[in-house]
Amino acid sequence: MSPPTLALHTLPWPRREPPLVPRGAVAFGDAARRLAARLLEEEDEALAGLEGACAEGLIVVRGPESALPWVDRVVYFGAEPEAAELFVPTTLACPLPPALTLAALRRASGQPQGALLVVPDPLRVLPLSACRALRRAALVAWLGA
Repeated sequence: MSPPTLALHTLPWPRREPPLVPRGAVAFGDAARRLAARLLEEEDEALAGLEGACAEGLIVVRGPESALPWVDRVVYFGAEPEAAELFVPTTLACPLPPALTLAALRRASGQPQGALLVVPDPLRVLPLSACRALRRAALVAWLGA
């Protein structure tokens, strides 16, 4: 684990008031399956306004707040005002200066550009560059895997 990641893991993340505007959602495990199932309830037109990425046990969805479905145990995320490509949970503030955190995470991950999502508990850093137009067939395939 790199020093910047270790520091983010060991520092408490303060509550943020007011919360950030949601720009996406990430879910793990059973919550990820519920999010995918909930997305499949949407019309194709609604899905067309979203981007997403799936991997084993996780799903990330990006889009406008009004297009994001509500699902229990999903983490909604927004952009840090001081570092627009650093995304964090809407109700938490990055414990270190956001611009420095973004630069350190980019250096440690070998991702010199692009947006990064940081979920603190347990700590995960996800490149949002993997998000593509959300397709119903991809959600169905992911749920069937």
